Amino acid sequence: MFLQEYEIALRLLLACILGGIVGWEREKIHKPAGLRTHILVALGSALFTIISMYAFTSFVSVNKDPARIAANIVTGIGFLGAGTILRDGSSIRGLTTAASIWVVSAIGMAVATGMYIMALVTTLLVFLTLDGVFERILLKNQKLLKLRISNEERLREVGEILKRNQIAIKHVSILPMSDSVGIPVEFKINISKKTNFEAVVKEIISLEGVSLLEGVTFSTRR
Repeated sequence: MFLQEYEIALRLLLACILGGIVGWEREKIHKPAGLRTHILVALGSALFTIISMYAFTSFVSVNKDPARIAANIVTGIGFLGAGTILRDGSSIRGLTTAASIWVVSAIGMAVATGMYIMALVTTLLVFLTLDGVFERILLKNQKLLKLRISNEERLREVGEILKRNQIAIKHVSILPMSDSVGIPVEFKINISKKTNFEAVVKEIISLEGVSLLEGVTFSTRR
């Protein structure tokens, strides 16, 4: 019995660690569901799964189908994930974080059932996906350009510069404002191999009232 309890404790601890790895990635880019949320989801899913597998073994007359609790875990996580999805004008944010909560629940359930290799491999794949590794490999021409723009006239001029250099604007969004100096704007763009993107950025930030808010990145994490 001691060995069984010891193994259960290790499974719960491993679920916390794997959930924390995914949650740390969300936390470092300031998502509302971060380290604590993902740890709790993984831990709770693992605990419910273990309860469904072992807690009712002494009850002869009880239906011992462990899949019932597991199915309800998925349903409950669906409601939790929905709370991270936000509609901002015509754009929707939080879908990736909602998906990460959902898959962390599955990781916790896998750990609880002893599928350690599956849980470890899944955690690695999820982390690489969220960190943008696959996007950097597959979408080399896709970038994010984050600028602080003083007014709408400058925003129009930035759009004209991008268009003139044959850079396609896929999406434009207004970022949360940390102060009252300028409007933080994020451009999701596609560039061609022939485009000198560094020169384009220098031309943009040479405009009065336009500055680079953050370095250009190769991923489009949400």
